[in-house]
Amino acid sequence: QKYDYKIKYDDISRLFLLPKPDDVHMAFVIALDKPIRQGQQRYQYLVLQTNKDPDEVRVNLDEDTIKKEYGDDLQPVMRGSLSNLVAKTFKVIAKKKVFIPGKFSNANQQPCVKCALRANEGLLYPLEKQFVFIHK
Repeated sequence: QKYDYKIKYDDISRLFLLPKPDDVHMAFVIALDKPIRQGQQRYQYLVLQTNKDPDEVRVNLDEDTIKKEYGDDLQPVMRGSLSNLVAKTFKVIAKKKVFIPGKFSNANQQPCVKCALRANEGLLYPLEKQFVFIHK
């Protein structure tokens, strides 16, 4: 079965960029005002796993449109770690702040704690003003 969803930028409420404990991957979380539905199940958060490897992203718009719409915040070709490029692109286009972990670190100097919520194991990220739990 195939599902296609169109999510408007206005429906994005928050963005999070969270490092995974393996030091290779990052979780990019998109919080939605209007959850998407798949059958009876509703999903208010979308989690994209990216890596920290250097990469290059080409924006599929002509340079005039990029300059007019986004100013100097977006370039036709951007280089850097893939996770940061995804976060920056969403930040500029959706006009939302990207939340990252603050000063908290566990005994292994990681910004998260392994924990379980009922039968679901995952990672708990204490941020400056909120907690984020990512199911494994």
